[in-house]
Amino acid sequence: MRSNFSLNGVQFSSWLFVTHASRFQKPGDYRTFETAGFSFIVILGKDKQLRAFHNVCRHRAYAVTKKESGSSTVLGCRYHGWSYDTKGKLIKAPEFENVVDFDKSLNGLWELKTKEQQGMLFVNFQVEESNHGLEMGESGDIIKSWKIGDMKWAHEWRADGSFNWKLAERSLLTESIENFFCDVPSQEDTWMSTLRSFFSTQHQRLFLAHDTILRQLPSGHVLTLRALPSSPNKTLMECNIYGRLLRHTKTTQIELETVKREVESEIKRLELQHEALATGNSHVQSPNQVKLSEVLSQHTKAEKAAKKEIHPAARKQSFTNEGMADDDCKHPSSSIHCSAAIY
Repeated sequence: MRSNFSLNGVQFSSWLFVTHASRFQKPGDYRTFETAGFSFIVILGKDKQLRAFHNVCRHRAYAVTKKESGSSTVLGCRYHGWSYDTKGKLIKAPEFENVVDFDKSLNGLWELKTKEQQGMLFVNFQVEESNHGLEMGESGDIIKSWKIGDMKWAHEWRADGSFNWKLAERSLLTESIENFFCDVPSQEDTWMSTLRSFFSTQHQRLFLAHDTILRQLPSGHVLTLRALPSSPNKTLMECNIYGRLLRHTKTTQIELETVKREVESEIKRLELQHEALATGNSHVQSPNQVKLSEVLSQHTKAEKAAKKEIHPAARKQSFTNEGMADDDCKHPSSSIHCSAAIY
C-alpha cells in the first residue's frame, strides 16, 4: 500500500481542526501550520475574515514565509519578491509587468476551504467541490455549552511520540477512566490518585475530525490536542489550552503541570500500544477506526474507478512560456502535489 494512502484518503479530504480564532487579533496576524508535509498559512484579513493558503509562492514554489507567526498585511516571498495581500491576491510580481499574457488574478495563493464554529477554525485541503460540509452534530452542541467561542488562547506546548497518529483516539482523554485504571494496583501512588481525580468522568471529552482531542478541564478551560503525523511511526502532539479567565494562580499552574504530566503519560501508553500492534500482540477496533476504514474504502473505490491515484490536495501550476524563462529555473514543475512521503 502506498505510504501516503491514508493521508490522501482521510486527512486531505476531510475537515481538520487547526487553531482558535483568538490567536489572531488584528488584520495581518498570521500563523503557519504543517499537516503531513503540507505547510499552510492562516491569516486575518482587513475584513476580519480568517483565510488559509498553501505556504507556496506561485512563482517557484518557494515558501512564502518561514516564520511560525507574525503580522503583516502583505506576504512577500523572499526568493523573487512576489507579494500577496491578506486575501491571497498577487499584488506584486517584479519583472513580470511586461510579460505577455501574464495575469496576476490567476496567480494568487492557493486557498484552502475554511470554516469557523464557536471560535474553532477548520480547514479542508480537498481541491474539488464536495457535498461533505463541516458537520459537528452532538459534538457541536457540547462545544457550544463549553462557550469555547468566548475563550482566549492561554498556553501551548508540543510533544513527540513514537506511535501511529490514528491511535490518538485511544487516548485516556477519550476513553473511559474506569477502563484505563482497571489494571492499576490497589495501592496507588499519589500521582495515579491525582490523575484519577483530575480526569474524572464528570468532565467531558471529544474526538473531532479524525485527529483532534478536546477535553474540558476542572477549571472550565479546554484542552485541545492535535495528532500530527510525521511518519508512519512518529506523531507530533500539539497541545493548547483555552480559557475565559486567564489569571495566573497557583491552582491554574498546578492544573497545567498536571495536564502536561498526563499527556506525557499518555504518549508513553500509546507508544506501548503501537509496539504491541506492530508485533501482532494487540488489535484496535473502535467506532472511529471503523469510520476511518469506510473513508479509506471509498477512496480506494474512487481510485479504481478513475484508474489512477487520487491526490485530493494536488494543485496545478500555470506558467506561460515567457514566464518560465524569467530566471535560472530551466525546468519548472507543471504540477505541485505537495504530497509527503508518509502514510
